[in-house]
Amino acid sequence: MNAADIMTTRLTTAAPDTALAELVHLMVDRHVRAVPILEGDKLVGIVTQSDIIRALASRDGAMAAVSDPDRRIREAFNAALARPPWSDAASNPTCIVDAGVVNLWGVIDSETDRQALLGLARSLPGVRAVEDHMRVQSNIDPFDRPNWPVPAPP
Repeated sequence: MNAADIMTTRLTTAAPDTALAELVHLMVDRHVRAVPILEGDKLVGIVTQSDIIRALASRDGAMAAVSDPDRRIREAFNAALARPPWSDAASNPTCIVDAGVVNLWGVIDSETDRQALLGLARSLPGVRAVEDHMRVQSNIDPFDRPNWPVPAPP
């Protein structure tokens, strides 16, 4: 079995300048969780449902109904990420605050980064609790499993 045996040929795509609302409608109407973004015939990216949720949650306009204390916590967290040592780190989670509860989402580089980000969030004034929704990036070391997935034929 190969990719051609299981792939779909009815691909739902969009252009880089497609409005976010249109992408949402495409996903809902076509029952897809990701939309490849094409510029001409070239794949330039993929937008997933998670990307849309993060984008909406992190927009300042989406924060209009958020209380001032929650907004201050979120701004303090994001400001801390903009300063060293975080400014050089690839781990950059999305922070959503509701009633003093910080929710951290995203894919991060290491368990060490996870613990540091959780500690940073807990240290902010006004934080009642921190909920961890982050996922550590898994990088498979090919030297750790030299015959994985299948040894090459001679």
